[in-house]
Amino acid sequence: MNSLFKSILFAVLSSAGMAGYAQTKIVIDGEGNRMLQMPAVPATLTTPHERASYVAERFWDNMDFNDSVFVSDRPFMEQQFANFVFMLSLSSDSVCDLSVNKCLDAAAAASGKAYDTVLTLADDYLAKPWSPSYNESLYIPFMAYAVRHNDDFSVVAQSRYDDMMKNRVGSTPADFSFTTRDGKTQRLSELTGNGTPLLLIFYDPACDDCHELIRRLTTDRDISRKFSDGKLKVVAVYAGDDEQQWRSDFSSINPLWTVGIAPLEMIDEDELYIIPFTPSTYLVDGAGKIVLKNVYDDRLFDALHQL
Repeated sequence: MNSLFKSILFAVLSSAGMAGYAQTKIVIDGEGNRMLQMPAVPATLTTPHERASYVAERFWDNMDFNDSVFVSDRPFMEQQFANFVFMLSLSSDSVCDLSVNKCLDAAAAASGKAYDTVLTLADDYLAKPWSPSYNESLYIPFMAYAVRHNDDFSVVAQSRYDDMMKNRVGSTPADFSFTTRDGKTQRLSELTGNGTPLLLIFYDPACDDCHELIRRLTTDRDISRKFSDGKLKVVAVYAGDDEQQWRSDFSSINPLWTVGIAPLEMIDEDELYIIPFTPSTYLVDGAGKIVLKNVYDDRLFDALHQL
């Protein structure tokens, strides 16, 4: 059992070590860390999903967002938010929406500082692909709330929300055509939804991270075996206009992969796909639905190994 889960479990089950700081109710975990007191979970809720959903909805009940000392304590707020995200990750979409709305309602009612603090934490933990907690699906309800909040940030939130709703997890990837390295025209839809998972990579020939991902995929024996056995397809597309650079580079990519080029204005400027960085990845299941988006670290490899 990892230490984060143990800490949360302690806070949920413990009734000892409680200390009152203003109206914020705190417990001290087994490692001496301050944590919000969690609600007592009814014994009738027995599954991890039920218990996590119950806690997520009530996670911030013992937080007084008017307490500027706690709100300004970045390490404390980061730990609570990380725990909150953990509970959200085990909950249904409807519970996530309800829990996020309840949290932001409380923060916004207290002060602009508290509201901004929660949104900043959401951005740092959920919107940054390099964050271990990166999860666009969990970030969406934060931006949906910010849009409705109707302040100076709402315009930015609307733009982020619109971007995330494109090709989100659970949707069918937008179709587009590209030119393969043998000069043929290929459509993405011709390669998806036929029972075989597909990894779509938007890359740049000049991108070192892209080539590192390509190297890791190529040298991973399990993934290579899945590819050679027809259990996985890999499509690498350069969304750009420097065809000469693309042609000078694609010989370094696995000759069995589908490698192509598509005009940048068709992919990015027409906003079929939002490519905030490269490599940008989409793992599509055999039914043609996106199951993982914009991760290229161990989380992607774990998903590929589980196919």
